[in-house]
Amino acid sequence: MMLDIEPFKVTTLKGFPPAISHLICILSHARQVTLNSVRNLSMAELDFLLDEKANSIGALLAHIAAVEKWYQSYTFEKTEMAGNAALDLGDMARNEIKGHELQHYVDELESVRKTTIQEFQKREDAWLMEEMPFTKTSMANNFYLWFHVLEDETNHRGQINLIRKRIMKEMWRAPDIVPSITYADIPTAIEWLTRVFGFREREEARLTWPGGGMTWMEVEDSLFNISTPNDHWKKSSSETSGFVMKVYVENIDQHFARAKAEGAKIISEPEDGFWGGRIYRALDYEDHRWEISQRGRDLAAKLWRLPPGVKRG
Repeated sequence: MMLDIEPFKVTTLKGFPPAISHLICILSHARQVTLNSVRNLSMAELDFLLDEKANSIGALLAHIAAVEKWYQSYTFEKTEMAGNAALDLGDMARNEIKGHELQHYVDELESVRKTTIQEFQKREDAWLMEEMPFTKTSMANNFYLWFHVLEDETNHRGQINLIRKRIMKEMWRAPDIVPSITYADIPTAIEWLTRVFGFREREEARLTWPGGGMTWMEVEDSLFNISTPNDHWKKSSSETSGFVMKVYVENIDQHFARAKAEGAKIISEPEDGFWGGRIYRALDYEDHRWEISQRGRDLAAKLWRLPPGVKRG
């Protein structure tokens, strides 16, 4: 059911009594903020754990949906739903809730909310005042119980935002396609690109070694790499471009197997890098250069394990 809810307004909705309308508006706004907080997260980021006892963002999204289902059962059907990994979290959730794309969690949240709205439409405002046992010694009305659903979601959204901030510090953030361009002198290239084009360098990611170096330049939400010619991509007198396309994929080994079977010219097979990532290199049928990397493995620059002879800055 599509609801015509105006942004930033709590109003009466067509087909619903006033108080239930107001509750739906508030629940809907909270849900939109939650979805905004997880937008564009990869599978690896959804599965990320702060420590061995933490909950992942994916598990928290599943929990938000499970809590709403529990209160559907309790307030609409007057039965208590049995526990499960999503509802109880902990070790069971860490073992079972992982390996899903974001859309998996979004679909579950939308499916559960659709049922909630359908059930609300069957009821009048007086139902909100009906009381149910809430603790061993206290009663709560349905209005409060659904406020508790909202409260639970906003509480876990705070955890989601905390985890996301840690992900930003401990995992490398990059779009799916990252161009790489070779320059003879990296400091000169940085100065020119910054001064002339207004690009920003990720200074913590600059690396140098005898005779060469590399860094990353940010352009709004985009990213590209610049480096001196290296052993993988050596310039020859016949080359007119030092351009390389870098692409992130979810399963690099499957991607490599397909590319090899389909005739790509393999320059280097999948290998682990000092930055935490996994990468292979290939040429296409016109000898354009491609670097294929595993999404969700690259670490923040401060966590890179630099090889001998390479230093920061």
